[in-house]
Amino acid sequence: MLCLISRSAEESSISSAALNSSPISRRSVASSSPSLTAQMPRDVAATVRAVLLVTIAMNTLFFPYQHMLPVFARDVLRVGPEWLGALVAADGLGALLGALAIASRRGFLPHGRLFALSVLVAPFLLLAFTSLRWPWACLPVLVVIGAAESGFAAMQSTMVLLSAPEASRGRAMGILSACIGTQPAGTLWIGFLATGIGVPAAMAINGVAALVAMLPVAWPLVRRGRV
Repeated sequence: MLCLISRSAEESSISSAALNSSPISRRSVASSSPSLTAQMPRDVAATVRAVLLVTIAMNTLFFPYQHMLPVFARDVLRVGPEWLGALVAADGLGALLGALAIASRRGFLPHGRLFALSVLVAPFLLLAFTSLRWPWACLPVLVVIGAAESGFAAMQSTMVLLSAPEASRGRAMGILSACIGTQPAGTLWIGFLATGIGVPAAMAINGVAALVAMLPVAWPLVRRGRV
């Protein structure tokens, strides 16, 4: 029995020694996975960082307005469920029209410029929406907001996929999904803010904050144009 134990221990130590001396093992242990942007040219890496930062800002500061639409319809516009449905549908219609416009475009498409203009125009539209008190006037504004959201959503994935090396595209989309997943924090924030100062003011503050946060990183993409 002791002989078997000794032999087993000897074989185990030999296997460990062989594994540690293996070139493949040394490379896998010694090499650490580089960051995503480290694998890209400097200007492309800057573009990807800008997209990720803008995605966080949009999801924490801009998109939470959608969760406040029921309260806005009830307390500000003084309308019922049918108008709430119309407001949400207007936003969705704008997103659909924007997506169709992008899909129907042939030839050159300035990804960076379209992305940046979409995210910079959207906060201004949100500010305009918060000042309205007539339901019919809210509908066209929400249609245009939806179109801007569509431009942002389509271009964020496109720019990340075009920029990332082929072997890292899954990793890049995982990071992008994590940035999109920050929206619950923004929803919680706007809920507390609206409780204290009201829904229109909370939406307006979020819109201004989103614009201030995104302008420094999005504006260079307007000049850079395509990825």
